[in-house]
Amino acid sequence: MSQVGSKNAGSFVIKPQKLLCPVMHYAWGKCWQDSRVAALSTKAPNKFPWAELWVGAHPKAPCGFVDLASGFENLAAYIRSAPDLFLGKALVLDKEAELPFLFKVLSVGRALSIQAHPNSKQSQLLHYQDSARYPDTNEKKELAVALTPVELLCGFRSLPEIVGYLKNVGAGATSWLPTGYLDDLEIRAAISDNICEGDLIKDLLRKFLSRDPFEISQISLAIRTWLEAKRDLSQPEIHHFSCFHQFSPEDPGLIFFLFLRFLKLETMQAILIEPGTVHAYLSGDIVECLTNSDNVIRGGLTEKFCDFESLVEIANFEPTDLKVMAPSPDTSSLPDNGWMKFADLVAPFSLQISRQDRDEASANTDGGPELLFVESGQIILSCAAETHILSAGSALFMPAHLGRYDLKTQGARVFRVSWVDCNR
Repeated sequence: MSQVGSKNAGSFVIKPQKLLCPVMHYAWGKCWQDSRVAALSTKAPNKFPWAELWVGAHPKAPCGFVDLASGFENLAAYIRSAPDLFLGKALVLDKEAELPFLFKVLSVGRALSIQAHPNSKQSQLLHYQDSARYPDTNEKKELAVALTPVELLCGFRSLPEIVGYLKNVGAGATSWLPTGYLDDLEIRAAISDNICEGDLIKDLLRKFLSRDPFEISQISLAIRTWLEAKRDLSQPEIHHFSCFHQFSPEDPGLIFFLFLRFLKLETMQAILIEPGTVHAYLSGDIVECLTNSDNVIRGGLTEKFCDFESLVEIANFEPTDLKVMAPSPDTSSLPDNGWMKFADLVAPFSLQISRQDRDEASANTDGGPELLFVESGQIILSCAAETHILSAGSALFMPAHLGRYDLKTQGARVFRVSWVDCNR
């Protein structure tokens, strides 16, 4: 592998490392010919669904690279060998010796699981209770950026909206509830300042999740019958519900279609999914930038283990309108450095995207690590008088202290992930 912009630091060479990125073949992925993940991967075609491409050093699927002197290197082990050099002293003092963020590409062919992610304290408790299912102690916060139009469920509807849908579905979904229960919920929410709307939604959802599989199948059948007759939800919601119901009518995740908001992101629009936000991607190709965690608490639309009690405990049930973000030119440095960013992002990481109306971009590692990912087109990276040509699917680990580097982007789309020092 060529050494791009190498610097000697004792026995180590500080240089960008071109990464070999693992691919996940989950059931919800797309077939090879339709998957953006497959198009960006160097792996040979196969019959399995192409779901995720990971760029990072998480223990579940760390990237690697090939070094001419030592052969194949695991990125996580490489970072641990000299964390001050590769991560920077400020990050090592603040965190463990690990890359603090993860970058993914997702190709969603059918609904992912209903899920939420824990905060730091919740992650530590879940890891202590069940380290096999909750493999790390890190908080999980993620920024999702649409590469193509993306449909998802995300965040809770208002209580009157949920109750209205349940009443419209009728006895097939609600006959087991106490008489007058739904009317009572509406009255309590309307007249009391001391009752949190989220608490009432939590109580209602807990009741549905406590039903046995046969009862769930009867409830979901009543919902499907109502949807096909009245079509009160949007056409995409009806489509996704019906597709999943056809194969798993007893799945409790189907209930969430009445509880969660439906959202559509256009290309390059993004949302920040905070810990506790219940969501499920339904379709589309996505870039995710997230903290270095794989903790997922599932609540349905999957054959994997579902932890309903933990989901209900950590979820944020308060109805909120999620803010859809769009990237804007990065004006933090002058002259124009050729990047766009999400100005309203509040997270321990920053995500920038190269401006496709510019031919060049420049950056500086600024004492912390970075990841670069070429999503489309071809770029030329220059650092310390050396150059390297990178095509779509190329990923680079940029160590701390590397210094300035320049890109000839020529209309390519490049994602740049960097660490945000919250102590500054």
